[in-house]
Amino acid sequence: TRWFGGKGRPFEVTAVHRIGQVPGCVDAGPAVVDHHVELTNGDSEGGTETNQVPLALYAEAETRLDHAINGWW
Repeated sequence: TRWFGGKGRPFEVTAVHRIGQVPGCVDAGPAVVDHHVELTNGDSEGGTETNQVPLALYAEAETRLDHAINGWW
């Protein structure tokens, strides 16, 4: 995805922390939550990095967004 600066590098997700929810979204549309995702790089450079990852959580399937789905909850 566009937020991921380490494309092409092997990595493992080592931590996920929900840092908040955008207020007012629940009644007006999808819930929007923001996460910090820590990645540990598996190449010779190693190291970790943290990415901010916002997600929109819909109650029903949104087929117009099938290309961007991360999963179902």
